[in-house]
Amino acid sequence: MSSTYISGKILLKPIEEEKHEDDCDYDGYPLRKPTVYLHGAVEAYYPQTVFSWEKDSVAVVRENRVVEYSRSSFTELLAKDEKGDIVWMDGRNAPYSNCWEGEYLDEYRGGEEFTIKTYDLSTMKKQSFKAVLQKEEDMDDGDVRLLSGYVETKDVEEKFIVKNGMLEECNAREEHITLPDSVTSIGWSSFYGRENTKSITLPKTLNNISCSPFSHCTSLERVYVDKDNPKYYSINGSLVDRSTKTLIWASSDFEIPNDGSVERIGAEAFNGRGITNIKIPNSIVAIENGAFMNCGSLVSVDIPSSVTEIDRDVFCRCKSLKSVTIQGPIKVLSNYCFSECHSLESVTLPSSLTGIGVNVFDDCKSLKSIEFPSSVTEIRNSAFQGCTGLTEIKLPASVTVIGDYAFNGCKNLVSVELPNGLRELGKSTFSGCEALANINMPSSLMEIGSWCFANCKSLAKLEMPDSVVEIGEYAFHSCESLTSLKLSSSLYKIPENMCVFCKSLDNVVIPSSVYKICNGAFSACSSLENIEIPDTVKVIDDFAFSGCKFASKDGEESSNDFLMF
Repeated sequence: MSSTYISGKILLKPIEEEKHEDDCDYDGYPLRKPTVYLHGAVEAYYPQTVFSWEKDSVAVVRENRVVEYSRSSFTELLAKDEKGDIVWMDGRNAPYSNCWEGEYLDEYRGGEEFTIKTYDLSTMKKQSFKAVLQKEEDMDDGDVRLLSGYVETKDVEEKFIVKNGMLEECNAREEHITLPDSVTSIGWSSFYGRENTKSITLPKTLNNISCSPFSHCTSLERVYVDKDNPKYYSINGSLVDRSTKTLIWASSDFEIPNDGSVERIGAEAFNGRGITNIKIPNSIVAIENGAFMNCGSLVSVDIPSSVTEIDRDVFCRCKSLKSVTIQGPIKVLSNYCFSECHSLESVTLPSSLTGIGVNVFDDCKSLKSIEFPSSVTEIRNSAFQGCTGLTEIKLPASVTVIGDYAFNGCKNLVSVELPNGLRELGKSTFSGCEALANINMPSSLMEIGSWCFANCKSLAKLEMPDSVVEIGEYAFHSCESLTSLKLSSSLYKIPENMCVFCKSLDNVVIPSSVYKICNGAFSACSSLENIEIPDTVKVIDDFAFSGCKFASKDGEESSNDFLMF
Protein backbone atom coordinates (compact mmCIF):
# COMPACT_ATOMS: atom_id res chain seq x y z
CA MET A 1 0.00 0.00 0.00
CA SER A 2 1.36 3.39 -1.00
CA SER A 3 0.07 6.90 -0.51
CA THR A 4 0.52 10.06 -2.62
CA TYR A 5 -0.56 13.57 -1.59
CA ILE A 6 -2.22 15.64 -4.30
CA SER A 7 -3.74 19.07 -4.71
CA GLY A 8 -5.42 20.82 -7.61
CA LYS A 9 -8.38 22.64 -9.08
CA ILE A 10 -11.53 21.63 -10.92
CA LEU A 11 -13.63 24.01 -12.99
CA LEU A 12 -17.26 22.90 -13.33
CA LYS A 13 -19.04 24.18 -16.41
CA PRO A 14 -22.88 24.15 -16.68
CA ILE A 15 -24.44 22.00 -19.36
CA GLU A 16 -25.23 24.33 -22.25
CA GLU A 17 -27.32 22.14 -24.51
CA GLU A 18 -31.02 21.38 -24.08
CA LYS A 19 -31.93 20.24 -20.59
CA HIS A 20 -33.53 16.88 -19.94
CA GLU A 21 -35.21 15.50 -16.85
CA ASP A 22 -32.16 13.37 -16.01
CA ASP A 23 -29.90 16.43 -16.07
CA CYS A 24 -31.18 17.62 -12.68
CA ASP A 25 -30.87 16.29 -9.17
CA TYR A 26 -33.67 15.66 -6.72
CA ASP A 27 -33.85 19.34 -5.76
CA GLY A 28 -34.00 20.51 -9.38
CA TYR A 29 -30.44 21.88 -9.50
CA PRO A 30 -28.79 21.36 -12.91
CA LEU A 31 -26.07 18.75 -12.92
CA ARG A 32 -22.81 19.61 -14.56
CA LYS A 33 -20.43 18.27 -17.15
CA PRO A 34 -16.86 19.03 -16.06
CA THR A 35 -14.26 21.13 -17.78
CA VAL A 36 -11.11 20.30 -15.82
CA TYR A 37 -7.80 22.09 -15.62
CA LEU A 38 -5.15 20.41 -13.51
CA HIS A 39 -2.59 21.92 -11.18
CA GLY A 40 0.48 20.69 -9.32
CA ALA A 41 0.46 17.11 -8.11
CA VAL A 42 -2.93 16.41 -9.68
CA GLU A 43 -1.48 17.05 -13.12
CA ALA A 44 1.48 14.83 -12.37
CA TYR A 45 -0.59 11.99 -10.98
CA TYR A 46 -3.44 12.07 -13.50
CA PRO A 47 -1.93 13.03 -16.88
CA GLN A 48 -4.81 11.17 -18.51
CA THR A 49 -7.95 10.59 -16.47
CA VAL A 50 -10.97 8.76 -17.79
CA PHE A 51 -14.40 8.99 -16.23
CA SER A 52 -17.95 8.33 -17.40
CA TRP A 53 -20.89 10.75 -17.22
CA GLU A 54 -23.26 9.01 -19.64
CA LYS A 55 -24.07 5.42 -20.56
CA ASP A 56 -22.54 5.63 -24.01
CA SER A 57 -19.69 8.13 -23.75
CA VAL A 58 -16.49 8.74 -21.80
CA ALA A 59 -14.22 11.73 -21.42
CA VAL A 60 -10.44 11.80 -21.19
CA VAL A 61 -8.37 14.62 -19.71
CA ARG A 62 -5.47 14.97 -22.12
CA GLU A 63 -3.00 17.83 -21.93
CA ASN A 64 -5.25 19.75 -19.54
CA ARG A 65 -8.32 19.56 -21.77
CA VAL A 66 -11.31 17.27 -21.91
CA VAL A 67 -11.70 15.09 -25.00
CA GLU A 68 -14.99 13.21 -25.37
CA TYR A 69 -15.16 9.77 -26.95
CA SER A 70 -17.94 7.35 -27.76
CA ARG A 71 -17.44 4.07 -25.93
CA SER A 72 -16.66 2.28 -29.18
CA SER A 73 -13.99 4.80 -30.23
CA PHE A 74 -12.51 4.71 -26.72
CA THR A 75 -12.24 0.93 -26.97
CA GLU A 76 -10.33 1.43 -30.21
CA LEU A 77 -8.07 3.91 -28.42
CA LEU A 78 -7.18 1.28 -25.81
CA ALA A 79 -6.63 -1.35 -28.49
CA LYS A 80 -4.02 0.88 -30.18
CA ASP A 81 -2.06 1.13 -26.88
CA GLU A 82 -2.47 4.90 -26.88
CA LYS A 83 -3.87 4.92 -23.38
CA GLY A 84 -0.71 5.96 -21.54
CA ASP A 85 -1.36 6.38 -17.83
CA ILE A 86 -5.16 6.06 -17.78
CA VAL A 87 -7.31 5.83 -14.69
CA TRP A 88 -10.92 4.77 -15.04
CA MET A 89 -13.13 6.80 -12.73
CA ASP A 90 -16.27 5.21 -11.40
CA GLY A 91 -18.93 7.76 -12.41
CA ARG A 92 -21.11 6.87 -9.43
CA ASN A 93 -18.47 8.08 -6.98
CA ALA A 94 -16.43 10.66 -8.86
CA PRO A 95 -16.89 14.16 -7.34
CA TYR A 96 -16.90 15.88 -10.71
CA SER A 97 -19.30 13.45 -12.33
CA ASN A 98 -22.98 14.28 -12.70
CA CYS A 99 -23.66 10.94 -11.01
CA TRP A 100 -21.98 11.66 -7.66
CA GLU A 101 -24.74 10.22 -5.49
CA GLY A 102 -27.17 12.19 -7.67
CA GLU A 103 -26.11 15.44 -6.02
CA TYR A 104 -24.97 18.86 -7.20
CA LEU A 105 -21.65 20.40 -6.22
CA ASP A 106 -22.33 23.78 -4.68
CA GLU A 107 -20.90 25.93 -1.92
CA TYR A 108 -22.76 23.97 0.76
CA ARG A 109 -20.52 20.97 0.14
CA GLY A 110 -17.31 22.92 0.85
CA GLY A 111 -14.91 21.14 3.21
CA GLU A 112 -16.64 17.77 2.86
CA GLU A 113 -14.40 14.72 2.54
CA PHE A 114 -15.22 12.28 -0.21
CA THR A 115 -13.76 9.15 -1.79
CA ILE A 116 -13.09 8.45 -5.45
CA LYS A 117 -12.70 4.76 -6.27
CA THR A 118 -10.54 4.33 -9.37
CA TYR A 119 -9.13 1.47 -11.39
CA ASP A 120 -5.90 1.77 -13.40
CA LEU A 121 -6.31 -0.24 -16.61
CA SER A 122 -2.61 -0.12 -17.44
CA THR A 123 -1.13 -1.24 -14.11
CA MET A 124 -3.96 -3.39 -12.73
CA LYS A 125 -4.07 -1.32 -9.56
CA LYS A 126 -7.07 -0.24 -7.58
CA GLN A 127 -6.95 3.19 -5.95
CA SER A 128 -8.86 5.01 -3.28
CA PHE A 129 -8.64 8.80 -3.52
CA LYS A 130 -9.66 10.60 -0.32
CA ALA A 131 -9.89 14.34 -0.75
CA VAL A 132 -11.48 17.53 0.51
CA LEU A 133 -13.55 19.65 -1.85
CA GLN A 134 -13.93 23.37 -1.22
CA LYS A 135 -14.69 26.60 -3.06
CA GLU A 136 -11.82 28.88 -4.10
CA GLU A 137 -12.80 32.15 -2.45
CA ASP A 138 -10.42 34.48 -4.30
CA MET A 139 -11.71 33.70 -7.81
CA ASP A 140 -14.71 35.30 -9.50
CA ASP A 141 -15.94 32.12 -11.16
CA GLY A 142 -18.21 30.44 -8.63
CA ASP A 143 -17.77 27.09 -10.34
CA VAL A 144 -14.10 26.64 -9.34
CA ARG A 145 -13.36 24.03 -6.68
CA LEU A 146 -10.14 23.11 -4.89
CA LEU A 147 -8.99 19.55 -4.37
CA SER A 148 -6.58 18.39 -1.71
CA GLY A 149 -5.97 14.96 -0.26
CA TYR A 150 -4.10 11.74 -0.91
CA VAL A 151 -4.28 8.61 -3.01
CA GLU A 152 -3.82 5.11 -1.61
CA THR A 153 -2.81 2.50 -4.18
CA LYS A 154 -2.86 -1.28 -3.97
CA ASP A 155 -2.45 -4.03 -6.54
CA VAL A 156 -5.57 -5.74 -7.78
CA GLU A 157 -5.06 -9.44 -7.20
CA GLU A 158 -8.58 -10.71 -7.87
CA LYS A 159 -10.10 -10.68 -11.35
CA PHE A 160 -13.50 -11.37 -9.84
CA ILE A 161 -15.03 -9.80 -6.74
CA VAL A 162 -17.27 -12.52 -5.29
CA LYS A 163 -19.20 -12.16 -2.02
CA ASN A 164 -21.36 -14.99 -0.69
CA GLY A 165 -21.33 -16.55 -4.14
CA MET A 166 -22.50 -13.34 -5.86
CA LEU A 167 -20.27 -11.98 -8.61
CA GLU A 168 -20.30 -8.28 -7.82
CA GLU A 169 -17.52 -7.09 -10.12
CA CYS A 170 -15.53 -8.51 -13.01
CA ASN A 171 -12.01 -7.03 -13.32
CA ALA A 172 -10.73 -9.53 -15.88
CA ARG A 173 -9.16 -7.85 -18.91
CA GLU A 174 -9.18 -10.86 -21.24
CA GLU A 175 -11.48 -11.00 -24.26
CA HIS A 176 -12.55 -14.53 -23.29
CA ILE A 177 -13.56 -14.84 -19.65
CA THR A 178 -14.20 -18.02 -17.66
CA LEU A 179 -15.89 -17.55 -14.28
CA PRO A 180 -14.63 -19.56 -11.29
CA ASP A 181 -16.71 -22.22 -9.49
CA SER A 182 -17.02 -19.87 -6.50
CA VAL A 183 -19.70 -17.96 -8.47
CA THR A 184 -23.25 -19.15 -7.79
CA SER A 185 -25.10 -15.99 -8.89
CA ILE A 186 -24.50 -13.02 -11.19
CA GLY A 187 -25.66 -9.51 -10.29
CA TRP A 188 -27.28 -7.21 -12.86
CA SER A 189 -24.22 -4.93 -13.11
CA SER A 190 -21.45 -7.53 -12.85
CA PHE A 191 -20.44 -7.13 -16.50
CA TYR A 192 -21.97 -3.73 -17.20
CA GLY A 193 -20.15 -1.86 -19.94
CA ARG A 194 -17.36 -4.42 -20.55
CA GLU A 195 -16.99 -3.56 -24.21
CA ASN A 196 -13.89 -5.64 -24.99
CA THR A 197 -15.33 -8.97 -23.75
CA LYS A 198 -16.05 -11.38 -26.62
CA SER A 199 -17.04 -14.56 -24.77
CA ILE A 200 -18.03 -15.61 -21.26
CA THR A 201 -18.07 -19.16 -19.90
CA LEU A 202 -20.34 -19.74 -16.91
CA PRO A 203 -19.48 -22.34 -14.22
CA LYS A 204 -21.41 -25.48 -13.27
CA THR A 205 -22.14 -23.94 -9.86
CA LEU A 206 -24.17 -21.00 -11.25
CA ASN A 207 -27.84 -21.19 -10.23
CA ASN A 208 -29.09 -17.58 -10.43
CA ILE A 209 -28.75 -14.79 -13.01
CA SER A 210 -30.19 -11.30 -12.54
CA CYS A 211 -32.18 -9.61 -15.30
CA SER A 212 -30.13 -8.44 -18.33
CA PRO A 213 -26.74 -9.55 -16.92
CA PHE A 214 -24.70 -8.63 -20.02
CA SER A 215 -26.20 -5.22 -20.71
CA HIS A 216 -23.92 -2.93 -22.77
CA CYS A 217 -21.35 -5.66 -23.41
CA THR A 218 -21.24 -4.49 -27.01
CA SER A 219 -18.50 -6.88 -28.21
CA LEU A 220 -19.94 -10.01 -26.61
CA GLU A 221 -20.36 -12.74 -29.24
CA ARG A 222 -20.86 -15.97 -27.31
CA VAL A 223 -21.94 -17.17 -23.87
CA TYR A 224 -21.06 -20.73 -22.90
CA VAL A 225 -22.08 -22.85 -19.89
CA ASP A 226 -20.28 -25.74 -18.22
CA LYS A 227 -21.92 -28.95 -19.46
CA ASP A 228 -22.54 -30.08 -15.87
CA ASN A 229 -24.63 -27.03 -14.92
CA PRO A 230 -28.11 -28.33 -13.99
CA LYS A 231 -30.00 -25.04 -14.58
CA TYR A 232 -28.46 -23.29 -17.57
CA TYR A 233 -27.16 -24.46 -20.92
CA SER A 234 -25.84 -22.97 -24.14
CA ILE A 235 -27.17 -23.37 -27.70
CA ASN A 236 -24.74 -22.15 -30.37
CA GLY A 237 -23.27 -19.61 -27.98
CA SER A 238 -26.64 -18.41 -26.62
CA LEU A 239 -27.82 -18.78 -23.01
CA VAL A 240 -31.01 -20.59 -21.97
CA ASP A 241 -32.60 -21.17 -18.55
CA ARG A 242 -33.44 -24.86 -18.52
CA SER A 243 -36.12 -24.64 -15.80
CA THR A 244 -38.16 -21.75 -17.24
CA LYS A 245 -37.31 -22.38 -20.92
CA THR A 246 -36.27 -18.73 -21.21
CA LEU A 247 -33.74 -17.43 -23.71
CA ILE A 248 -31.62 -15.14 -21.50
CA TRP A 249 -29.05 -13.93 -24.02
CA ALA A 250 -28.81 -14.56 -27.76
CA SER A 251 -25.96 -14.23 -30.25
CA SER A 252 -26.52 -12.27 -33.44
CA ASP A 253 -26.83 -15.42 -35.57
CA PHE A 254 -29.02 -17.39 -33.16
CA GLU A 255 -32.13 -19.11 -34.52
CA ILE A 256 -34.83 -19.82 -31.93
CA PRO A 257 -35.55 -23.57 -31.95
CA ASN A 258 -39.08 -24.77 -32.63
CA ASP A 259 -38.86 -27.91 -30.52
CA GLY A 260 -40.37 -26.49 -27.32
CA SER A 261 -37.01 -26.10 -25.57
CA VAL A 262 -37.45 -22.30 -25.59
CA GLU A 263 -40.83 -20.80 -24.71
CA ARG A 264 -39.92 -17.29 -23.57
CA ILE A 265 -37.66 -14.66 -25.12
CA GLY A 266 -36.12 -13.05 -22.03
CA ALA A 267 -35.60 -9.41 -21.14
CA GLU A 268 -33.11 -7.74 -23.52
CA ALA A 269 -32.19 -11.14 -24.99
CA PHE A 270 -31.44 -9.62 -28.43
CA ASN A 271 -30.83 -6.04 -27.24
CA GLY A 272 -28.51 -4.21 -29.64
CA ARG A 273 -27.86 -7.23 -31.84
CA GLY A 274 -27.33 -6.66 -35.57
CA ILE A 275 -30.12 -8.95 -36.73
CA THR A 276 -32.00 -8.11 -39.94
CA ASN A 277 -34.84 -10.59 -39.48
CA ILE A 278 -36.11 -12.93 -36.78
CA LYS A 279 -38.32 -15.98 -37.02
CA ILE A 280 -40.41 -16.39 -33.89
CA PRO A 281 -41.65 -20.00 -33.79
CA ASN A 282 -45.05 -21.18 -32.55
CA SER A 283 -43.39 -22.55 -29.41
CA ILE A 284 -42.89 -19.01 -28.02
CA VAL A 285 -45.57 -17.83 -25.56
CA ALA A 286 -44.01 -14.60 -24.19
CA ILE A 287 -41.63 -11.83 -25.25
CA GLU A 288 -40.21 -10.02 -22.21
CA ASN A 289 -39.07 -6.42 -21.60
CA GLY A 290 -36.82 -4.95 -24.27
CA ALA A 291 -36.22 -8.31 -25.93
CA PHE A 292 -35.42 -6.74 -29.34
CA MET A 293 -34.68 -3.21 -28.17
CA ASN A 294 -32.05 -1.30 -30.21
CA CYS A 295 -31.95 -3.90 -33.00
CA GLY A 296 -31.26 -1.18 -35.54
CA SER A 297 -31.14 -3.50 -38.59
CA LEU A 298 -34.33 -5.46 -37.93
CA VAL A 299 -36.75 -4.90 -40.84
CA SER A 300 -39.88 -6.97 -40.22
CA VAL A 301 -41.48 -9.08 -37.50
CA ASP A 302 -44.29 -11.63 -37.55
CA ILE A 303 -45.49 -12.53 -34.05
CA PRO A 304 -47.35 -15.87 -34.10
CA SER A 305 -50.68 -16.69 -32.45
CA SER A 306 -48.89 -18.65 -29.70
CA VAL A 307 -47.57 -15.42 -28.12
CA THR A 308 -49.91 -14.26 -25.36
CA GLU A 309 -47.63 -11.71 -23.68
CA ILE A 310 -45.61 -8.81 -25.11
CA ASP A 311 -43.92 -6.67 -22.45
CA ARG A 312 -42.78 -3.05 -22.58
CA ASP A 313 -39.94 -1.72 -24.77
CA VAL A 314 -39.86 -4.95 -26.80
CA PHE A 315 -39.07 -3.28 -30.16
CA CYS A 316 -38.12 0.16 -28.86
CA ARG A 317 -35.63 2.01 -31.10
CA CYS A 318 -35.64 -0.61 -33.87
CA LYS A 319 -35.07 2.20 -36.36
CA SER A 320 -35.18 0.05 -39.53
CA LEU A 321 -38.33 -1.87 -38.60
CA LYS A 322 -40.92 -1.38 -41.37
CA SER A 323 -43.71 -3.87 -40.76
CA VAL A 324 -45.17 -5.75 -37.80
CA THR A 325 -47.90 -8.37 -37.69
CA ILE A 326 -49.31 -9.50 -34.34
CA GLN A 327 -51.48 -12.61 -34.51
CA GLY A 328 -51.72 -13.71 -30.88
CA PRO A 329 -54.47 -13.02 -28.30
CA ILE A 330 -52.74 -9.89 -26.97
CA LYS A 331 -54.94 -7.70 -24.76
CA VAL A 332 -52.71 -4.65 -24.31
CA LEU A 333 -49.71 -3.33 -26.20
CA SER A 334 -47.36 -2.51 -23.33
CA ASN A 335 -45.64 0.85 -22.84
CA TYR A 336 -43.00 1.96 -25.37
CA CYS A 337 -43.42 -1.27 -27.35
CA PHE A 338 -42.62 0.33 -30.74
CA SER A 339 -41.37 3.71 -29.54
CA GLU A 340 -38.85 5.42 -31.86
CA CYS A 341 -39.29 2.90 -34.68
CA HIS A 342 -38.75 5.66 -37.23
CA SER A 343 -39.22 3.46 -40.31
CA LEU A 344 -42.37 1.67 -39.17
CA GLU A 345 -44.98 1.89 -41.94
CA SER A 346 -47.37 -0.99 -41.35
CA VAL A 347 -48.84 -2.54 -38.19
CA THR A 348 -51.43 -5.33 -38.07
CA LEU A 349 -53.10 -5.44 -34.65
CA PRO A 350 -54.92 -8.49 -33.23
CA SER A 351 -58.71 -8.55 -32.86
CA SER A 352 -58.30 -9.24 -29.12
CA LEU A 353 -56.63 -5.88 -28.40
CA THR A 354 -58.34 -3.69 -25.79
CA GLY A 355 -55.68 -1.11 -24.95
CA ILE A 356 -52.72 0.73 -26.48
CA GLY A 357 -50.24 1.62 -23.75
CA VAL A 358 -48.16 4.70 -22.98
CA ASN A 359 -45.85 5.86 -25.83
CA VAL A 360 -46.40 2.63 -27.78
CA PHE A 361 -45.92 4.29 -31.20
CA ASP A 362 -44.20 7.43 -29.98
CA ASP A 363 -42.08 9.04 -32.73
CA CYS A 364 -42.98 6.44 -35.39
CA LYS A 365 -42.54 9.06 -38.10
CA SER A 366 -43.24 6.80 -41.09
CA LEU A 367 -46.55 5.42 -39.81
CA LYS A 368 -49.16 6.80 -42.24
CA SER A 369 -52.26 4.89 -41.12
CA ILE A 370 -53.38 2.33 -38.59
CA GLU A 371 -56.50 0.20 -38.38
CA PHE A 372 -57.84 -0.25 -34.87
CA PRO A 373 -59.74 -3.42 -34.00
CA SER A 374 -63.28 -2.94 -32.70
CA SER A 375 -62.24 -4.24 -29.26
CA VAL A 376 -59.99 -1.26 -28.36
CA THR A 377 -61.40 0.78 -25.46
CA GLU A 378 -58.45 2.93 -24.39
CA ILE A 379 -55.60 4.80 -26.04
CA ARG A 380 -53.20 5.85 -23.30
CA ASN A 381 -50.86 8.80 -22.86
CA SER A 382 -48.60 9.76 -25.78
CA ALA A 383 -49.52 6.57 -27.66
CA PHE A 384 -49.03 8.19 -31.10
CA GLN A 385 -47.08 11.29 -30.08
CA GLY A 386 -44.85 12.59 -32.87
CA CYS A 387 -46.28 10.29 -35.56
CA THR A 388 -45.80 12.94 -38.21
CA GLY A 389 -46.76 10.58 -41.07
CA LEU A 390 -50.33 10.07 -39.84
CA THR A 391 -52.89 11.89 -41.98
CA GLU A 392 -56.16 10.33 -40.83
CA ILE A 393 -57.49 8.62 -37.70
CA LYS A 394 -60.67 6.56 -37.46
CA LEU A 395 -61.36 5.27 -33.97
CA PRO A 396 -63.81 2.43 -33.33
CA ALA A 397 -66.99 2.94 -31.32
CA SER A 398 -65.48 0.94 -28.45
CA VAL A 399 -62.97 3.71 -27.51
CA THR A 400 -64.07 5.61 -24.40
CA VAL A 401 -60.80 7.26 -23.24
CA ILE A 402 -58.00 9.01 -25.12
CA GLY A 403 -55.09 9.88 -22.83
CA ASP A 404 -52.89 12.96 -22.49
CA TYR A 405 -50.67 13.79 -25.51
CA ALA A 406 -52.10 10.77 -27.39
CA PHE A 407 -51.70 12.44 -30.81
CA ASN A 408 -49.54 15.37 -29.78
CA GLY A 409 -47.28 16.64 -32.55
CA CYS A 410 -48.94 14.68 -35.38
CA LYS A 411 -48.45 17.72 -37.57
CA ASN A 412 -49.77 16.16 -40.81
CA LEU A 413 -52.96 14.75 -39.29
CA VAL A 414 -55.82 16.26 -41.34
CA SER A 415 -58.97 14.63 -39.99
CA VAL A 416 -60.06 12.67 -36.92
CA GLU A 417 -63.24 10.68 -36.47
CA LEU A 418 -64.07 10.35 -32.78
CA PRO A 419 -66.44 7.58 -31.58
CA ASN A 420 -69.83 8.22 -29.99
CA GLY A 421 -68.85 6.53 -26.74
CA LEU A 422 -65.88 8.81 -26.04
CA ARG A 423 -66.16 10.56 -22.65
CA GLU A 424 -62.89 12.45 -22.33
CA LEU A 425 -60.13 14.05 -24.36
CA GLY A 426 -56.95 14.32 -22.29
CA LYS A 427 -54.39 17.06 -21.86
CA SER A 428 -52.73 18.14 -25.15
CA THR A 429 -54.39 15.23 -26.99
CA PHE A 430 -54.17 16.96 -30.38
CA SER A 431 -51.75 19.74 -29.49
CA GLY A 432 -49.46 20.66 -32.38
CA CYS A 433 -51.61 18.93 -35.03
CA GLU A 434 -51.02 21.82 -37.40
CA ALA A 435 -52.87 20.32 -40.40
CA LEU A 436 -55.96 19.25 -38.46
CA ALA A 437 -58.91 20.87 -40.22
CA ASN A 438 -61.83 18.58 -39.39
CA ILE A 439 -62.84 16.89 -36.16
CA ASN A 440 -66.23 15.75 -34.96
CA MET A 441 -67.10 15.89 -31.29
CA PRO A 442 -69.50 13.13 -30.21
CA SER A 443 -72.51 13.79 -27.98
CA SER A 444 -70.98 11.53 -25.30
CA LEU A 445 -68.00 13.86 -24.72
CA MET A 446 -67.92 15.40 -21.25
CA GLU A 447 -64.43 16.83 -20.80
CA ILE A 448 -61.83 18.53 -23.00
CA GLY A 449 -58.40 18.65 -21.38
CA SER A 450 -56.08 21.64 -21.10
CA TRP A 451 -54.07 22.48 -24.26
CA CYS A 452 -56.13 19.82 -26.06
CA PHE A 453 -56.19 21.59 -29.44
CA ALA A 454 -53.39 24.10 -28.86
CA ASN A 455 -51.53 25.12 -32.02
CA CYS A 456 -54.01 23.39 -34.33
CA LYS A 457 -53.35 26.11 -36.86
CA SER A 458 -55.69 24.77 -39.59
CA LEU A 459 -58.77 24.22 -37.43
CA ALA A 460 -61.40 26.67 -38.77
CA LYS A 461 -64.68 25.69 -37.13
CA LEU A 462 -65.59 23.78 -34.00
CA GLU A 463 -68.97 22.78 -32.67
CA MET A 464 -69.00 21.52 -29.13
CA PRO A 465 -71.78 19.13 -28.01
CA ASP A 466 -73.94 20.17 -25.04
CA SER A 467 -72.63 17.16 -23.09
CA VAL A 468 -69.32 18.93 -22.41
CA VAL A 469 -69.26 20.21 -18.82
CA GLU A 470 -65.59 21.15 -18.47
CA ILE A 471 -62.84 22.60 -20.66
CA GLY A 472 -59.21 22.89 -19.54
CA GLU A 473 -57.11 26.05 -19.77
CA TYR A 474 -55.41 26.93 -23.07
CA ALA A 475 -57.62 24.33 -24.81
CA PHE A 476 -57.59 26.25 -28.14
CA HIS A 477 -54.42 28.26 -27.68
CA SER A 478 -53.06 29.70 -30.98
CA CYS A 479 -55.70 28.11 -33.22
CA GLU A 480 -54.94 30.84 -35.74
CA SER A 481 -57.54 29.83 -38.36
CA LEU A 482 -60.42 29.28 -35.94
CA THR A 483 -63.23 31.65 -36.94
CA SER A 484 -66.27 30.10 -35.28
CA LEU A 485 -66.63 28.36 -31.92
CA LYS A 486 -69.88 26.92 -30.57
CA LEU A 487 -69.64 26.29 -26.83
CA SER A 488 -71.58 23.72 -24.84
CA SER A 489 -74.78 24.81 -23.08
CA SER A 490 -73.59 22.80 -20.06
CA LEU A 491 -70.51 24.91 -19.36
CA TYR A 492 -70.47 26.83 -16.09
CA LYS A 493 -67.04 28.39 -16.64
CA ILE A 494 -64.90 29.51 -19.56
CA PRO A 495 -61.35 28.62 -18.45
CA GLU A 496 -58.20 30.70 -18.36
CA ASN A 497 -56.67 31.50 -21.75
CA MET A 498 -59.04 29.12 -23.52
CA CYS A 499 -58.79 30.93 -26.88
CA VAL A 500 -55.71 33.07 -26.37
CA PHE A 501 -54.10 34.12 -29.71
CA CYS A 502 -57.03 32.84 -31.80
CA LYS A 503 -56.52 35.85 -34.03
CA SER A 504 -59.19 34.89 -36.63
CA LEU A 505 -61.98 34.19 -34.15
CA ASP A 506 -64.93 36.47 -34.90
CA ASN A 507 -67.93 34.43 -33.82
CA VAL A 508 -68.49 33.11 -30.29
CA VAL A 509 -71.79 32.51 -28.53
CA ILE A 510 -71.50 32.31 -24.75
CA PRO A 511 -74.29 30.06 -23.41
CA SER A 512 -76.53 31.08 -20.51
CA SER A 513 -75.10 28.27 -18.38
CA VAL A 514 -71.83 30.18 -17.96
CA TYR A 515 -71.30 31.83 -14.57
CA LYS A 516 -67.66 32.90 -14.95
CA ILE A 517 -65.26 33.96 -17.73
CA CYS A 518 -61.72 33.43 -16.45
CA ASN A 519 -58.51 35.38 -16.88
CA GLY A 520 -57.36 35.78 -20.50
CA ALA A 521 -60.12 33.55 -21.90
CA PHE A 522 -60.27 35.43 -25.21
CA SER A 523 -57.04 37.42 -24.89
CA ALA A 524 -55.40 38.51 -28.16
CA CYS A 525 -58.43 37.46 -30.26
CA SER A 526 -57.84 40.48 -32.47
CA SER A 527 -60.73 39.76 -34.88
CA LEU A 528 -63.37 39.44 -32.18
CA GLU A 529 -65.52 42.55 -32.64
CA ASN A 530 -68.89 41.54 -31.24
CA ILE A 531 -69.80 39.23 -28.39
CA GLU A 532 -72.98 38.82 -26.37
CA ILE A 533 -72.56 38.09 -22.69
CA PRO A 534 -75.70 36.68 -21.00
CA ASP A 535 -76.97 37.99 -17.66
CA THR A 536 -76.02 34.69 -16.02
CA VAL A 537 -72.35 35.66 -16.17
CA LYS A 538 -71.51 37.12 -12.74
CA VAL A 539 -67.68 37.13 -12.86
CA ILE A 540 -65.35 38.26 -15.63
CA ASP A 541 -61.72 38.06 -14.60
CA ASP A 542 -58.92 40.44 -15.53
CA PHE A 543 -57.81 40.53 -19.17
CA ALA A 544 -60.58 38.12 -20.25
CA PHE A 545 -60.94 40.11 -23.50
CA SER A 546 -57.56 41.85 -23.58
CA GLY A 547 -56.57 42.72 -27.15
CA CYS A 548 -60.07 42.27 -28.62
CA LYS A 549 -61.82 44.94 -30.69
CA PHE A 550 -65.41 45.85 -29.95
CA ALA A 551 -67.77 48.20 -31.77
CA SER A 552 -68.70 51.24 -29.68
CA LYS A 553 -72.25 52.56 -29.45
CA ASP A 554 -71.65 55.24 -32.08
CA GLY A 555 -70.35 52.67 -34.55
CA GLU A 556 -66.68 53.69 -34.28
CA GLU A 557 -64.20 50.97 -33.56
CA SER A 558 -62.28 51.20 -30.33
CA SER A 559 -59.35 49.15 -29.10
CA ASN A 560 -59.15 48.05 -25.45
CA ASP A 561 -55.85 46.33 -24.89
CA PHE A 562 -56.60 45.69 -21.23
CA LEU A 563 -60.36 45.41 -21.22
CA MET A 564 -61.76 44.28 -17.89
CA PHE A 565 -65.30 43.91 -16.54
